[in-house]
Amino acid sequence: MTVLPVLSGVAENPSAVQQVVVLSRTGDVAFRSANADHAGAVSAFEAAAAERLGTLRSTLWLSQLRHMTRFLGSQRSAPRWAVDDLIDLHEFALTEIVPELPIPADSEFNRIQVARLSATLSVLRDAPGTDAHEDVALSLPVPAPTAASRSL
Repeated sequence: MTVLPVLSGVAENPSAVQQVVVLSRTGDVAFRSANADHAGAVSAFEAAAAERLGTLRSTLWLSQLRHMTRFLGSQRSAPRWAVDDLIDLHEFALTEIVPELPIPADSEFNRIQVARLSATLSVLRDAPGTDAHEDVALSLPVPAPTAASRSL
């Protein structure tokens, strides 16, 4: 697991940071320190990042990602930074959220989720514009079920 650069900075120069707050994946405070006493921040971050979201929270996370993507795709154009953030979130969904779901890796649900996320990620990566302040015209795919299937 990669420790965030800011946490590495805390370890190297604790007096440069006034306060450290580490949130768990569920949004709860996993660690809080004030002043220069940041011992344990890195281990608290690693423990919080290693927690599983669970079925309900993972499903809600994927649903919110779809809503954000659909909203951004409905706009005439989007800021480059927003597209870059969506790229990061789709990559995270593919590498962290979907694999954590308590479903078989070879299930139809898993295949559909990976295909849907990968298709949207491909469109986002191909979006023109490199300047963070440049607006990007988007044409995102609208997911439609190919056949009746059970939901999670």
